[in-house]
Amino acid sequence: RTRDPKDTLALQVKAVEQPVDSKGVEVKTADTLLKIGFAPTAISFDDDNSAKVVSFLRGKIQPGTKYEVWAFTPQTRSITEAQRLGFYRAAMTRNLLIKAGIAPGDILTQVRVTDPKAADGHMVRVVIKP
Repeated sequence: RTRDPKDTLALQVKAVEQPVDSKGVEVKTADTLLKIGFAPTAISFDDDNSAKVVSFLRGKIQPGTKYEVWAFTPQTRSITEAQRLGFYRAAMTRNLLIKAGIAPGDILTQVRVTDPKAADGHMVRVVIKP
């Protein structure tokens, strides 16, 4: 419980920021380029899978395109463990994109901790942002 005694300071803050003139929100569709399923405790690629990913990506590089790596990890124990697994998977996938010839500045990574019942499960997706 709280009280407001006589010596309580009450302020109303006005916005000093100027509104941005915008014409609304534009929604664009991102295309999935690559879907990689991981075993629940797996974090790295073996040599065969690494070679397949790099070979596939080399034929798909488009200059000026932004690539996003989304690492989905269900929270089955602690959230930090799920974040750690997702981070490693995203980093390993990002390294393969760079090895294939994609500029590091064109790659963004995200870790998404999901519900254990989510369809994406232990997956990494690489999407192309228009």
